[in-house]
Amino acid sequence: MKIEKTDLNTLWSSLIIEEFIRNGVELFCISPGSRSTPITSSAARNQNAETIVIYDERNSAYYALGYARATGKPAVVITTSGTASANCLPAVVEASMDGIPLIVLTADRPPELQSTGANQTIDQVNIFGKYVRWEYSMPCPDPNILPQNVLSVIDQLVFRSFNDHPGPVHLNCMFRESFPGNDYSAPEDHKNSIFRWYDNRKPLNTYNEYRKAPCENALKKAAEKLNTCPNGLVILGRLHPHLDRASIVKLVEKLNFPVFSDIASGMKHEFRDTRVNYYDQLLLSNRFRKESSPEIILHIGTGFTSKRLAQFLKYSSFTDYIQVCRSPGRIDPDNLVTEKFTCDISAFCELTLPYLRDTGKDTILNSLKVIDKECTNVINELLQKEKNITEPGIAYHVSRLMEEEQNLYLGNSMPLRDMDMFPDPNMVKLNVGVNRGTSGIDGNIASAAGFSQISGKPLTVILGDIAFLHNLNALEILNKIGKNITIIVINNNGGGIFSFLPVAKEKDIFRDFFTTPHSYRFTEAAKMFGIEYKNPKNMDEFIQAYTESLINDQPEIIEVVTDTDENYNFHELIKKEIIAKIDQKG
Repeated sequence: MKIEKTDLNTLWSSLIIEEFIRNGVELFCISPGSRSTPITSSAARNQNAETIVIYDERNSAYYALGYARATGKPAVVITTSGTASANCLPAVVEASMDGIPLIVLTADRPPELQSTGANQTIDQVNIFGKYVRWEYSMPCPDPNILPQNVLSVIDQLVFRSFNDHPGPVHLNCMFRESFPGNDYSAPEDHKNSIFRWYDNRKPLNTYNEYRKAPCENALKKAAEKLNTCPNGLVILGRLHPHLDRASIVKLVEKLNFPVFSDIASGMKHEFRDTRVNYYDQLLLSNRFRKESSPEIILHIGTGFTSKRLAQFLKYSSFTDYIQVCRSPGRIDPDNLVTEKFTCDISAFCELTLPYLRDTGKDTILNSLKVIDKECTNVINELLQKEKNITEPGIAYHVSRLMEEEQNLYLGNSMPLRDMDMFPDPNMVKLNVGVNRGTSGIDGNIASAAGFSQISGKPLTVILGDIAFLHNLNALEILNKIGKNITIIVINNNGGGIFSFLPVAKEKDIFRDFFTTPHSYRFTEAAKMFGIEYKNPKNMDEFIQAYTESLINDQPEIIEVVTDTDENYNFHELIKKEIIAKIDQKG
């Protein structure tokens, strides 16, 4: 690092980038701009920095979000001033709500240009409001400020992004001139402090990793409740892909309770002896609801997808509802939780396990497994014999064809719900990602691309047509990263999920204001970005196209055209078949 004669903007920027890297932050997502030139050039010239240039700041932030969701490590999003920084807000909100570490570094104009009408100048201080865990506005580079101050800010910033409550942080860096500034000869005390820091190759400040263990007395009491209740239920909500699940497996196997696993838990494949594959569909059945009434619930992770499960729990007569997750916020929309452990999930499982006893009580489990098998037979038969392309069938066959440790990213609305309701019961272990913090349809393609950043395994993305249109410009990223990514676009000419909501009965406004039909096909979009495109017409063609895509080294779009009314009717058919099969034996 040259400090003998350089401009002060470059010196500070070089310190910032280097300190990020020493803290283990390696990926820098850069959108071009002028005021951010010192930061961008420092990242580009640091040989240890991994960089990706993404034109659109919104996509850049979502890409970093997807990367952090997969790895648990924050990436740095670098933007210029003005609305460029504002474009990061949607990803910041998602990261905040779902506890994803994210670092946004915005370049800014100096104080004397604020509120003067200067070009590309807005008030960027506190621009992300309460959605960041910490923010700092770095003053313009000044020879009177020691370099240690700059380094210390970066150390704190990284720590606050993943400490006890992971989430986004914001560093706003003001520059009087973008690049280059005036030559700067560092005072001797500045030089000496930088040399000492530079030589040891470590961050200036080291923060120990957060690992909060729950109170032992509270653990004992919770374990005793689990031991003494014969009819319990385990719910596995959304869990981040990078989380070590081995301790969860040991705890849940020891309990021997039936397990309801959300698709976003990444654990649908686990607990073959105790899992209930199709609990969401089974909750349609009076017999199942009657026989599955739990006395105690252990809920590990954050929220779950199934609305029917939420309604079932709301009217259940359990005595205890124990929730375990790292987030300190309320993840309890119906106010059902009686005891919450805000802690490291692995620590809870490891420390609780010794207090659990093999009770041998499994009355609820045995009856539920019998009903679940009956339901599995119904779904298997319906989805395997159906030759037309159906949205449940897409979920079923994708989960059947994917191989161990491959990556799956799901769009919100129906793709997530269908994959949660209709996966192949024999599906293998998958790394599952979904932007479920606020359940938005924006930024899904960019998030999925970031999710694939560290994995050599193929990535499958399933999106609805509106989500695809919403993030169409992110297709530019796919060829840039050159990975095996298959985007399955379910094109039902609008927002198909609204067909399942009460507003569908309002015929005078439903079509134009809710489903919002568009009549687009996406072959030209694929051609524009140089991405291979397929449009299968039936389920056999889809299976063949998808199977081929899994061994393709390049991005590919598979567009499947479905009909909203036919999709709704097929979902209703599955419901009726399940209820008829299950309740006639009740």
